[in-house]
Formats: sequence, structure tokens, C-alpha cells
Amino acid sequence: MAVVLQTTDFAAAGEALRNMALAQCEGTLSVIKQIVPEDAEGEDVTGAEPAGEGWQFDASTTTAGIGGLPDTETTVSDGTGGVAFKPTFPAGTTDADVTVTVTEAQQPGYELVTQGAKNAVCTNLDDGEPVDVTNTGTASAPAFTVDVPRLAAVSCIVHNRPVPTEPTPTPTEPTPTEPTPTPTDPTPTPTPTDPTPTPTSSEPTPGPTHLTYPPNPPGGYGDELAEAGSARAQSLGLVALFLATSGSSLAAWKLRRRGRSALQVY
Repeated sequence: MAVVLQTTDFAAAGEALRNMALAQCEGTLSVIKQIVPEDAEGEDVTGAEPAGEGWQFDASTTTAGIGGLPDTETTVSDGTGGVAFKPTFPAGTTDADVTVTVTEAQQPGYELVTQGAKNAVCTNLDDGEPVDVTNTGTASAPAFTVDVPRLAAVSCIVHNRPVPTEPTPTPTEPTPTEPTPTPTDPTPTPTPTDPTPTPTSSEPTPGPTHLTYPPNPPGGYGDELAEAGSARAQSLGLVALFLATSGSSLAAWKLRRRGRSALQVY
């Protein structure tokens, strides 16, 4: 595009050209979102790739006279994972810096990965030098603040990583437990009872008695004596009869006496 200026004041014309040139080179700030593999640990960002669409960043400034901020930009599906903020400076501003604070809208299921404990890593693209970063914001909305020179382009990289998911535990069979036995009533203790009184006989204790012989069993010694006595008596009777018939009175008397004695003995 050609610009034609008509003026008789060459000093004023030179200033206008200078301001126009600066207007095309005002400082810019780009933010690149990269996603780190889930299995990466700590601040390791090996294998990080540009994020897809939907990552939102808000930029604001406290520098007086700066236009173009606050601003909100969201990544698109262009494969870069980046957004750009373009603050505007008052006319005639030279070699000035604008302090810009960028806040990330953290997405669910992701966490910020710092680099050197910083929320972002920023570089001056004009000279390749690192630009100091100050952490701000909160855990749910991490942020950083950086100074953007008037005539430079600054690019910052922000890393995020999927939150590791806990492995689903394999269900295990519950360990069977023995049922708790139901308490039962203890065996009742028998109630003591009065001892059975020893019966006392109302009959007086018999005194000593004369010794009596047991009854004679059938066929016992008594029967033998009786049979022997009977046979003896018969024999004596026959002798007495014989003597009587023979007329011997004395002999008969003796036999009778002897017979009684014999009978008395048995």
C-alpha cells in the first residue's frame, strides 16, 4: 500500500512516517497451549502436542493508556493450539512495555504442568531471549503476568496434562465370615433342695432274743433224726413185746427205761 503525504513541514512529515511505521510493529503476545502425555511425570513435557479447539485465555493489563485489552481468545482447530493478543499503544509511545496478565480457563480432567515452577515459559521472538514470568491466579484458574515490549513479539507456552485416572480395582470375592452364634441361656443351676430325711422307725429297737434255729428244710438233718427215732422206737417196741411174751418183767422194765433214755437223747 502506498501512502502519499503532502506537507510543507518536513519535520512534521518525518514524525508522521515514524508513527505509521511503529503502528505496524506494535508489540504482540501469543499464547500456545500444549498437551503433555498422561504418563509424563513432574515437569516432564516430552511428547507434548498442540491443543485442539476450545481452550480459553483471558488477557488484561494495568498499564495506563493501553488499548485492545482486556480481551478473550479461544483456540481453534488450526493445529497450532495458539491465540494472540494485540495491545495498542498511544500514538508517539516509544520503547514502552505493557504488563499483561493471562488467565487460563482450566478444563475438567486436566492439570497445569509448570516449567521451573513457572505457569508459563515466555520468549522474546525478536532476540530469542527468555522473558521473566510471574505466577498469578489460582489452582482452578492458573495465570501468569509478563511484560511485552512496545516493539517486540512475545510468545508464551502453557502446558497441561490429563489427570491420571485411578485403575478400576478388580472386584474380589468377599471373604466369608462365620455367623456370630446367638447367645443361649446358660444351663440353669439346679436349685438345692432339702435332703430327704432318713425315715426313723417308730418301732422300738428289739432287744436280744434267744437264738432260734432256722426251720428244718425238707429232707434235712431233722427229718433224718425223726426217721431214726421212729425206727428205734419200733425196734424197742418189738423187743418189749418179745420180753413181755417171755414173762420177764425186769427185762421189760429195763427196756422201757432204756427206750425212754434213747428217745430223750434223740
